[in-house]
Amino acid sequence: FNLAALYQKLDGNFTRAMPYLDEAAENGVWQALAAVAHLEETGAGRPRNCTAAVGHLKNLVEMYGGVANDLRDGVYAYVQHNYSAALEIMCSLAEQGVEVAQSNCAWMHYRGKVDGQTMNQTLRLESVRRMLERAGSQGGADSYLRLADMEWNSEGGPRNISAAVEHYQIAASRRSQQAAFSLGYIYHFGIGVERNLTVARRYYYNSGWAGHFSRFPSFLALTVLSLQSSLEDILLELEPTLGLPNDQEAIAQVSLQIIVAIAVVLATVPILACGFLGPAGREERAR
Repeated sequence: FNLAALYQKLDGNFTRAMPYLDEAAENGVWQALAAVAHLEETGAGRPRNCTAAVGHLKNLVEMYGGVANDLRDGVYAYVQHNYSAALEIMCSLAEQGVEVAQSNCAWMHYRGKVDGQTMNQTLRLESVRRMLERAGSQGGADSYLRLADMEWNSEGGPRNISAAVEHYQIAASRRSQQAAFSLGYIYHFGIGVERNLTVARRYYYNSGWAGHFSRFPSFLALTVLSLQSSLEDILLELEPTLGLPNDQEAIAQVSLQIIVAIAVVLATVPILACGFLGPAGREERAR
């Protein structure tokens, strides 16, 4: 935020300041939220967008206004195992359109228990879906991620991979690393969609931001994908010689099996080496 203010003072406009101001607003700096809302409302530095202005002001109120105190009360009630009070607070705020409360209310319904009372599963999942859809309509990436997981895991109805992919794509477009990784997996193995390693690589790469826990599975997935792609090219060239089936899917399965076998060998060798070269192994050989 301070860097944005400095650029604005030096340049007399928001050309260089705006990216930093947007980043500060995304990180929840209240001064930046107020400033961006004002710029969106007045059309200074960018085209006028009242909808975006309202969104920033809403985030400001939820983070720093009276709503924030109510949210803290709800969280405190939950931590104290007063689930009925927590649910009442969160769902009341959810009805007022507070996105965080809608997600929390959905999560508590998803858990299925309030003070030990089990809720009807059908009604519970319908309530979860309704709350997540409301939160998602306000720009929540996590809500679409959870909706996609529900479609993927057949929760509340038969498994719907097409709907899951659609929800994952919306969540990924809103910078959800988990959704991006899920899409990478789906396109990597062609689950419900046409297999596309190029698209899978892009989603895997986008899921592995520095500083985010997803960078480790992302790196592993990219490594496996690169090895599998190279192996598939080799197997396709050797197909007539080895008598492999002329089937891209079958060759993909063969290449993955080879990678798994190599991984098992690489994991086993150090274990055997430690047993052979370790103190116990040396003592045994000395006898």
